[in-house]
Amino acid sequence: MTYKLFAPRCSYPGCNNIVDYHKRYIKQDNTRSYKWKQACAYHRGVGKPSFDLWKLSHGCSNKDGHHGFRCTSTITSAGQIDINHIDGNKRNTDASNIECLCKVCHAQVTVDNRHYQNRYINEVILDPNLFTIEKC
Repeated sequence: MTYKLFAPRCSYPGCNNIVDYHKRYIKQDNTRSYKWKQACAYHRGVGKPSFDLWKLSHGCSNKDGHHGFRCTSTITSAGQIDINHIDGNKRNTDASNIECLCKVCHAQVTVDNRHYQNRYINEVILDPNLFTIEKC
């Protein structure tokens, strides 16, 4: 069995599985980018329907306007809902740090709270294969 050191955990509440990297790609400055996925392999595959139902059951948590503006989006599919990390740290997947927001509210909250400034802090910029070890 292999696992990656320093990998964040799945965003699904109660799931403690680690996540993997998105497909590798070359950035404009010719360096490679390794971005973490938000959900583990199970919740992206077999468990995706339950993850989607969980997101739909919560809807956009900004309906009450606690972010300073009211959400007026009509949610019809789970693809319209993003997982927002309240403190801006996507590695902090505690249930108290996660909320569901529609894509419009998520973009506005990210800009308002300047989450984009610390987005890549503590990101592994080396080849992820260097951090893969075999477990006996």
